[in-house]
Amino acid sequence: MSTPGARVADTIVAMHQRRQIGEGSYRAAIAYRAAFDRLARSKESTIVGTIDAPASRRYLEAQEKHMTATAVVNLVHRLLGPLDTSILIDVVGCNFTIEEATRRCLTAGEPPSAADREHVGRRLRVALEILARNATFRELLSG
Repeated sequence: MSTPGARVADTIVAMHQRRQIGEGSYRAAIAYRAAFDRLARSKESTIVGTIDAPASRRYLEAQEKHMTATAVVNLVHRLLGPLDTSILIDVVGCNFTIEEATRRCLTAGEPPSAADREHVGRRLRVALEILARNATFRELLSG
């Protein structure tokens, strides 16, 4: 059995290679994943600043990146709504397959049908397209 971390890249890359998502949607997924990972890592580690200037500068840079990641994740939640955000978090953020995301978000643990999986895949594609076209999302990522 493969590890979950290997599957998310495979899911998004495979969707991109099959032309199920465009370049903008692909980049939006990668950007969301980076923001999601940054927030997950920041909860696990703390930065201890010292009095010297280089350490303070590193601390401020880390804080700025954390704030940008928080803004990205919050914007996604506001743009997409609860179901599409859950699908995005499951597939892009938590490395679940479309089938696992369908089971968690749509069928309440029951085995999903092909139509259910297609529905979740379509919602994921639309969500990524919304992010790719959103000017605020792109602006946050450009720095």
